[in-house]
Amino acid sequence: YYVDNITNSSGPALNVLYFEAIIYSILIFIIIMKNIFISNIKSKYIPLICFLILITTMLLLRYIDPLFNFTSNIISFIMLIMYFTMENPDIKISEELEIAKNSADKANNAKTDFLSSMSHEIRTPLNAIVALSDDIYSRSDTLDKEVVEDAKDIVSASNTLLEIVGNILDISKIESEKLELNYVSYNPKKEIDTLARINLTRIGDKPINFNYQMDENIPYLLLGDKVRIKQIINNLLSNAFKYTNKGEVTLTVKSVINNDLCNLIIIVKDSGIGISKEKRKNLFNKFERLNVEEKVNTEGTGLGLAITKRLVEMMNGTISVSSVENVGSTFMVQLPQKIEKLKNDGFSDIEEYENEDHNTFDFSNKKVLVVDDNKLNIKVAKKVLDKFNLEVDSASSAEECISKVKEKNYDLILMDIMMPDVNGEVALKILKEDQNFITPVVALTADALVGSKERYLSLGFDAYLSKPFTKKDIEKVLVDIFSKMDKKYVYNPNKWNNVDGIVIVDDEVI
Repeated sequence: YYVDNITNSSGPALNVLYFEAIIYSILIFIIIMKNIFISNIKSKYIPLICFLILITTMLLLRYIDPLFNFTSNIISFIMLIMYFTMENPDIKISEELEIAKNSADKANNAKTDFLSSMSHEIRTPLNAIVALSDDIYSRSDTLDKEVVEDAKDIVSASNTLLEIVGNILDISKIESEKLELNYVSYNPKKEIDTLARINLTRIGDKPINFNYQMDENIPYLLLGDKVRIKQIINNLLSNAFKYTNKGEVTLTVKSVINNDLCNLIIIVKDSGIGISKEKRKNLFNKFERLNVEEKVNTEGTGLGLAITKRLVEMMNGTISVSSVENVGSTFMVQLPQKIEKLKNDGFSDIEEYENEDHNTFDFSNKKVLVVDDNKLNIKVAKKVLDKFNLEVDSASSAEECISKVKEKNYDLILMDIMMPDVNGEVALKILKEDQNFITPVVALTADALVGSKERYLSLGFDAYLSKPFTKKDIEKVLVDIFSKMDKKYVYNPNKWNNVDGIVIVDDEVI
């Protein structure tokens, strides 16, 4: 009806509409409150709450005075709010992407946890295999030749398995962007020379000639990630030997110098099976293996080249390949490296000290406690430590370790991390609660994920040693820790960077 310029409605139909609207609003209110209590308030409930408040206010005002007829305006306003909070396709896509991202993050974390667990479980028995085989191989003068050869093969197979595990962990680190480059000063000629000699063992019984050519003008010291550069070369050589049945493999290292930068050029050429044009485009993909249908016995995971490409890109380098099927392949890597020292100026290379073979250090006056819940690991540690004339004691649990530390004085504790009941981290915390406790504690663990070393050092461990470890690995830790305790100086390449020379007086470096 229309009275005094005011339009209004009345009657049974309108009453039914109001009744339905009230019931509908009550239901909305109940559902909102139920969800708020279950999962807290969410943005999608905001327009509904606004609707309830505004529509209730409008109806009350209109009931008091029919002049207040803003129903269409309020509904339009609510629709506008709903569009930008609930019905907008972009908002929906955004929410779906957020859900997908969270799901992917959970899956990636689960994968990382799995890889960490797998790494630990594989490295623990590998520690025993490598160490005990090494021990047998070290007695080559007194044992049967066939036994020594078997031990050598076991060590080689163990290293292959360790390499596979390492590749799986590396690709995981790269994908999660947790892999960091560690830049140190290194001698490229010496490092690559050593790597080339080690790779000769990959030839086995194959009729392959291995040629190695090193640029004589390559700078004496470069600044870069020595470990990852060796890994790149190692991966390329490994592939070359793997896919070459006869002929030759050539490693060529060149350098192009521009001011204080050196472009390190690494070329690996082989006369192997080659790569077809179709397969070349997928060459650097994960789990891609060349001609796998014809070479079913080829070892590996197909991760080597994928990791190599990622590492090269992280170092701002380039990698390229040229290949002819059934003729051979050539891989070329270019890596920019900063020049630390262009030539050897005649002073001793301090870094050589750590790479030389020395007589075993004698720590006959030192007591070491090995803590591990695995008896085989304790046996392995004892065998290695006995070579340094150490007095070795053991504990099979953190509780036993804490008890023994209270009864005896030790010069060093090698602490396993993953132990039942009380782990190594908690054990260290309990030990450090005693203000008189000053014994160095080394984290001896199969946890080899990126950042593990830094994490354990931040927890208060004095050093980190990952399984499987070699005699040389543990020797470095012992020398470093005992030298600090005895206030003696030892050669340390990181400490002596940019030092022109040293003077030795009365067996002390000054």
